[in-house]
Amino acid sequence: MRFRAVALTTMLGLALSAAIGHAGGPFSMHMPRPECSWTPLSDGRVLLAGGIGGDNGFTTEIYDPRTDHYRAGGRLAKNRCMHGAALLQDGRVLLAAGLDDKQGRPLELEAYDPVHGTSEIVGSLPTGNAFTPAICLRDGRVLIVGLGYRDHFAALWNPKDHSVVEVGHSATTPQSECAAIMLADGRVLITGTGARRSNAFLFDPKTSSLSATGPMHHDRFGHCMTLLRDGRVLVSGGYQQAVCELYDPAAGIFTETGSLPAGRTKLLSAPLKDGRVLLFGGLQEDRSSTSAVYDPATRRFQVLEGPSGFFLMGSVLSLPDGRVLALDPSETTQVFSPATNRWTDFEP
Repeated sequence: MRFRAVALTTMLGLALSAAIGHAGGPFSMHMPRPECSWTPLSDGRVLLAGGIGGDNGFTTEIYDPRTDHYRAGGRLAKNRCMHGAALLQDGRVLLAAGLDDKQGRPLELEAYDPVHGTSEIVGSLPTGNAFTPAICLRDGRVLIVGLGYRDHFAALWNPKDHSVVEVGHSATTPQSECAAIMLADGRVLITGTGARRSNAFLFDPKTSSLSATGPMHHDRFGHCMTLLRDGRVLVSGGYQQAVCELYDPAAGIFTETGSLPAGRTKLLSAPLKDGRVLLFGGLQEDRSSTSAVYDPATRRFQVLEGPSGFFLMGSVLSLPDGRVLALDPSETTQVFSPATNRWTDFEP
């Protein structure tokens, strides 16, 4: 299942890259880059790094929501796509694992400086994989999840000395396209990995150790997780999975909480300022271009029209005024207004 998931996503990315070509409009990226990483920066801009398509894997771009423009950035040290990325406390972005343009697995970690447009190698992983979530912990270290085989479940990178420490054991056999999110107390919830896709684990930075939690009620990969204001986590979508779940860190259990209209892989989510959660994009089984808003108070989803387009390879950006941008290399930038529950073309 793991290699099939990577192959399917790779084929989708290559097809999309060929379809959109090299866009040249003022609101388009300089290069099509399916399976790049999207990392919100501390100044409100977004770094796009790597991606499928030959030399694309070495390139970067910066998206600025104040102008709705993309501009070319510096080059990466390694060609990569389907990799993990995490914003570091010093403003740089750590890029980890993924695949290169020859389907190899780069082990080198690199830190990209968006201010100077430079990248440097800052360590090496014991093994590599595609679709590896990376989470910057509160102490500055970075947890990289779902690395490879046997004992290589995850790794901890230390920015002080660039050292890498392996985390995990054979009982946590990793899978591609798992998901990870930091909880309110600083621990990290990891779902969709292990011997079964319903497995879940907690990483505790205080002890640098993993422990089992849950499990989920349903197997998942290609899903997303969103932290709610009360500390619980909404687990949404995944391959052929419409039923969503809530994780309670205090009790360590998952409960079902409504369903999306259809299963959805690689969907995007954003917490809204009013406590609700916006879900959109990804590959929907019913091939519709709808979105949904989840209300934790009622534990129900409201299905909405839009955004126009599918947003298969994009990202989401929350604006200071509470609106949410939908970004994608093949689509016009669109904005969601929580006040009206409507999508419109974005005008900065």
